[in-house]
Amino acid sequence: MSNEHLELVNTVAGGRIDSEVDLQALKEDIPFGTCYIKGPGLYFKFDKESPTIVLARSGKYFFTGSRSLQEVESTRTAVLNLFLDLGLIETAGDQDFSVKNMVFTADLDHSMDLSHLSIVLGLESVEYEPEQFPGLIYRPNKYDCVFLIFASGKVVITGSTNPDTAKIAFDQLLKIVSK
Repeated sequence: MSNEHLELVNTVAGGRIDSEVDLQALKEDIPFGTCYIKGPGLYFKFDKESPTIVLARSGKYFFTGSRSLQEVESTRTAVLNLFLDLGLIETAGDQDFSVKNMVFTADLDHSMDLSHLSIVLGLESVEYEPEQFPGLIYRPNKYDCVFLIFASGKVVITGSTNPDTAKIAFDQLLKIVSK
């Protein structure tokens, strides 16, 4: 098995615009079917398949549901163009934009003995309490990500902001598991 089997299933990204937003007034101007205020944010989607965008009164925004870095960029562009069209900004730009979290899934192609794996991975890097959660939580020391490993061999990788980091960390896990 190789990291070509890693699948990006969700990306959270966001930034901020330099203005406060009247969410209630803006809600009336958003031309999409999915648009509502919940708590401190205005939630909307461009269409049924697009990521969900959340805009705060402070001008901070984020979106979740992108399945590729290309979709992150196209969603960012669409959001900024919408903000420009609605008069929230004067130029199609934002500040402090970054990817906040990426979630990948993979399959080790065989079942795992999680009790044994917790020892192999090092108890200081692992949380495994099967009566609390059915998976092993592994935080590799060298990489900025977290693995959720299940007895079925399914793996979820989260916490990374860079796909290369997730791929390298997964390669290391594969080397450990293949021994």
